[in-house]
Amino acid sequence: MAPAVEREILEHRNRRARREAERGRREAEQRSQRIVESAMVGLWMLDASNKTTFMNARMASILGVGLEEALRTPLVEFFAEEDQPAIAQRLEQRRSGISGAYEQRFRRGDGSVGWLAIEASPICDANGNTDGVLGIVTDITERRQTENALRASEVRYRLMFDNSPLPKWMYDAETLRFMNVNEAAIRDYGYSRDEFLARTIKDIRPQEDVPALLEAEREATKTPKFGVWRLTKKSGEIILVEMTKHTFTLEDRVCRIAVSKDVTERLRLEEQLRQSQKMEAVGRLAGGVAHDFNNVLSVILSHGEMLLADMKPGEREPMRGDVEEIHKAGKRASELTRQLLMFSRQQDLSRHAWTLSSRRRTRTSRKGSST
Repeated sequence: MAPAVEREILEHRNRRARREAERGRREAEQRSQRIVESAMVGLWMLDASNKTTFMNARMASILGVGLEEALRTPLVEFFAEEDQPAIAQRLEQRRSGISGAYEQRFRRGDGSVGWLAIEASPICDANGNTDGVLGIVTDITERRQTENALRASEVRYRLMFDNSPLPKWMYDAETLRFMNVNEAAIRDYGYSRDEFLARTIKDIRPQEDVPALLEAEREATKTPKFGVWRLTKKSGEIILVEMTKHTFTLEDRVCRIAVSKDVTERLRLEEQLRQSQKMEAVGRLAGGVAHDFNNVLSVILSHGEMLLADMKPGEREPMRGDVEEIHKAGKRASELTRQLLMFSRQQDLSRHAWTLSSRRRTRTSRKGSST
């Protein structure tokens, strides 16, 4: 009896140990299954013939199909035809035991195109032979769309900034140091790009204008600012420019973009026009006064001549000397009025000549711009 009892006790213990081991195995499998199904990444397993043997729900969701349909669908149908040679080459590397990480386009179940980040590793059997591939997959479509939008934005910025015919530069609003300049600024101001980037915007202003510049920078806000400033070229020439500044934030730094336009010649011509208009007004006034004064002088001179004519020659006339002085003064005044009239006509001629010259310069400038 004793050996039989001992055997039964031993078998009972073995059965209990097997039941506990089986329960532990099932629990481990359930935990693994829960981990796999709740993972935020897709898991995709292929056998040696590239047939899908396992896929978690997240992977099927990324592909935009149901899990059962995803398991039935051949691998190649999730990728564009032109991408399949590259995919075949990568699978061949996995079968050679080489792991890899890459980004790949794919086709969703609805036909839309997305992007995957894939970390692929070979699966080996007990003998160390590769009999499949495991891929850990993340949907990066949104990230790629953001990157593409950023690149497109950078291209638009380059087209607007670098190819602008007007000089532009970007600078740090705190240090006032140049951060970037376009080709037009290099061309018009004579500094190379490196020379610009080694300077601050104070270095291209006349020294006496720097206090006003610093005050304007302190008062600058995010609204565009417009004004006329003096700038110094590398050659030392000082020009007048119309400048517009826009303030923005770049990587937690306050920056500004300035657009400048050389208006030195235009302002000079405008000043000449104002002076010409002033002289024209003076000429008109002088002409009007001269005409009116000439009428008065005509009466004085004619009456003086009549008085002299009435005086008999050779006789002593006590008033003859006074009348003659009046007549001489009237002639001198008449000469002055003649000069005023000549001045008035000269101003009209100068105004006409300036207008013609200005029109010629405008036509020449327009032809140059068209060219």
